[in-house]
Amino acid sequence: MLIANRGTRGATTKAIAKACGISEGALYRHIESRDQLLSLRAGRIGAGLAENLRRVERTPGTALDALEALFLDQVTFLEGHRGVPRLVFSEDVHLHRSDLRIQMAINAEVYFGRIRVLAEAGQRTGCIRPDVHPETVATLLMGAIQALAVRWSLTGFRLNLAERACSAWEGLRALIAATAAHDAHSPCGVRVQERECPLCNVRCGALKGCGVS
Repeated sequence: MLIANRGTRGATTKAIAKACGISEGALYRHIESRDQLLSLRAGRIGAGLAENLRRVERTPGTALDALEALFLDQVTFLEGHRGVPRLVFSEDVHLHRSDLRIQMAINAEVYFGRIRVLAEAGQRTGCIRPDVHPETVATLLMGAIQALAVRWSLTGFRLNLAERACSAWEGLRALIAATAAHDAHSPCGVRVQERECPLCNVRCGALKGCGVS
């Protein structure tokens, strides 16, 4: 929460110690520096992404179902870790800490690659449009997540992230799903009517409760 409220520049060892209810000297018995804390935080982000990927591996259904799970799981992760966008887009990462930048770039590429593999699998099984390059699918999904994260952070986390994410996914699904995937009786098993949103738990045709008309 400290990075979420103050950003990386405000996450000083003094502020961290105060938030933990210990002296600054006592803090140094656990961590060597503020830089180490940022590294640990970046590691947790990577671990969260990895866990999302493992969860998707266990998701039953089609590649389109897996992409939806991956997208919405990432949004859920963001909701529980508000400091993520402020760390990922910080000057510390992009200008001052090349090690963090490289670490996060590797995490992003692994995530991007997994989306691309799922898109390729979806094209082979007929759930993903064959005329959309898998790299484009990955770019669209990751771009949507980043855009949501930035807007959410800029509003001081007042934006209803879950609702916006459900709306964004419906738009993305309309762009990448093969025509047959919109058929309620298709082999892909994706139903457009009367779907339940996994994030905001509303049940409505075409997710109208999430702002999709």
